[in-house]
Amino acid sequence: MMYYMLRLLSILLSIVLSIAAIALFPKVASAGEIYIHNAGDRTIICNAAGNFRDTIKKNADGNTQEIALSQGATFELNPQAFPAQTIDRVECAGYNVGNLNVTPNSPDRYLSFTGQAQQTLSVLLYPYLPTTPEANFGPMVRRIVNEFQQQNPQILLDAVMTQDLAYDTYTYSNLPNLLGKNGFDLVELDTLMLGDAVDRNLILPASPEISTSKFWQVGLAASTYNDRLYGFPTWLCSYFLFGKDRDIWQVKSVPELVNYLSHKPPVKPRLIANFNSDWNAIGFYLDGYADLFGFDEVTEALAKPIDSQVMNNLVAMSAECEVNGTNGCLNNYYNEDPNAGYEDFLAGANSFIGFSENSFYIRLSDSQQLPLFATPAPYGEELQPLVFTDTLVVNSTTCSDRECQASAVKFIDYMSSVDTKLWIAFSEDLNSGTPPRRSLPAIKAFYEQPRVKQDELYPQFAPALANANANFPNSIYEDKKIAMYREICTEFKQQEAEYPNCGLLKKTLPRSKRFKGF
Repeated sequence: MMYYMLRLLSILLSIVLSIAAIALFPKVASAGEIYIHNAGDRTIICNAAGNFRDTIKKNADGNTQEIALSQGATFELNPQAFPAQTIDRVECAGYNVGNLNVTPNSPDRYLSFTGQAQQTLSVLLYPYLPTTPEANFGPMVRRIVNEFQQQNPQILLDAVMTQDLAYDTYTYSNLPNLLGKNGFDLVELDTLMLGDAVDRNLILPASPEISTSKFWQVGLAASTYNDRLYGFPTWLCSYFLFGKDRDIWQVKSVPELVNYLSHKPPVKPRLIANFNSDWNAIGFYLDGYADLFGFDEVTEALAKPIDSQVMNNLVAMSAECEVNGTNGCLNNYYNEDPNAGYEDFLAGANSFIGFSENSFYIRLSDSQQLPLFATPAPYGEELQPLVFTDTLVVNSTTCSDRECQASAVKFIDYMSSVDTKLWIAFSEDLNSGTPPRRSLPAIKAFYEQPRVKQDELYPQFAPALANANANFPNSIYEDKKIAMYREICTEFKQQEAEYPNCGLLKKTLPRSKRFKGF
């Protein structure tokens, strides 16, 4: 009894001390701070204001803070230091950056003042590239800002890269805000959403000043709507089947996949995949439709009932996940816990379906350095892999003037350069020894670089990008997405009891798009 009383007192004391520590030494915020950097050649004076009505001269209410920033220094500004806990603008050396609206719950911002800025360009970057939890996207954003401004000191780049749901570009209702009058000048958008953005008049046609010859044709096709180009592709994405031996390269159809896996011991699931994510379910289905009927018929699939033959192939694939009567590919297990998928694959599962960048997390956790091979994932009788595209689009409201559009062209050129893609793809912004991200740049010259040709996986990914008309449809509207997912879900549910009930789509971001998701 005395032991348990002492143990209870020890726990209570620990709780009290923890509370006191939090009160005395509050944790530095991991989001909602503005990092102000002086990239000029002299000390500058900066003012940060919590309300647009405040000026440098009217700071008696405490809503404006003045900072002297020496050359090369960086200052962390926390909105909690302001009465309204909001930072609306930052002014350094007479140059003002407004419309920030940074709160303790919003993403970090990094602003670098060169002393030469004449134009601010705000950019929302695609935030589903691999990274490590401790780094998040801070090192990548800082390097993008610093490199771009070294080349273009007259432009102050305000770049945001976050998985905050308010900035999620897969949420249809967010697009009018992100691409509206208080939104970003440029947004890196998955072209699944392109038609919706065009039909709402949120984006401008692409600038003719940028040559399209450098880009993969499949990315340009995805960035074209009603025969007009609306964006410049930055990243491509496709589903790949990963395995631990070269025999995986011979798998070109669902029957060949089933045959390949039939020779593997079912100690762990023979296949790991996520059939529960809404976008995955739709993506797998459309990929299967292409495998059966060809690329040219995929858009038509959106207007037709769900095809039973395609569904039969998906069900046959998903059955390979089952072990001891449980199927983690269907019962939300891998959707809710992506780590379990990587762990099972490394612990003995034979194959894994994911994007090229999922190899980052496989290698990050792989202390054994197991052999790793990849081929486009089959979903039907003949392998015809579809390709997703992320593209940079221009806000029709905030970037309609010539100066902003000229700045946008410069940023698109920077993001489309081989040098930029190399350091991002090979994780040079992260700690030494971190695996390559292996995201798929949308420029052809990247794949001709010696470093890429010698990589263990890039030469296995590149052939999937060669089909010019292999793009996913760019006109999947919200109502159609919901209806299509429900139909696919219902078909799965009828054949596989473990598949979750087909209710309304969750309003939260699918797990497959979060850190480590697949």
